[in-house]
Amino acid sequence: VDDVPLAHTAQIFPTDASNQVVGLGDARRQADQVLANLEQTLHVAGASLPGVAKLNVYLARDADLPHVQAALAATFSTTSKPAVCFATGVLADAKTLVTMDAVAVSERRRVGQPIALGNFERGMASIAVLPAGPKLYVSGMADTNSLLPATHATLEKLVARIGPLGSKLED
Repeated sequence: VDDVPLAHTAQIFPTDASNQVVGLGDARRQADQVLANLEQTLHVAGASLPGVAKLNVYLARDADLPHVQAALAATFSTTSKPAVCFATGVLADAKTLVTMDAVAVSERRRVGQPIALGNFERGMASIAVLPAGPKLYVSGMADTNSLLPATHATLEKLVARIGPLGSKLED
């Protein structure tokens, strides 16, 4: 994408207005609900589904991938589609089969500093806007030890990788 403000969402769940998981056992229905919730969340930051550049999709079961892909194909039916990453594992809520988070172009052009918006569930904003300017995303270097050693090893790998790109830990 161009050098524009980017909206980054928190993880979006398939919940209704009363915060209840919808579509129990139905991955397609949950994916549709997540996408509807994602659209509402993006709107808060002056972004929209057509402006999604990156979409991370988290699945509880590999078997649900085709259902989620069908929901994505129906939602992103134009020639401009987001880059999508799929991951399968244990999700935060046992009733949830699908969650997503996204990075989208924001129309909030006058943002001078990062801003957090939306409802603050669990002390965290549902979306934040990173102002226009240089950005560097580094990922995909996770370590596989137990959580604490894996986190330290992963951070060491990431810091080592950004040096040749002209950045340092303080950045």
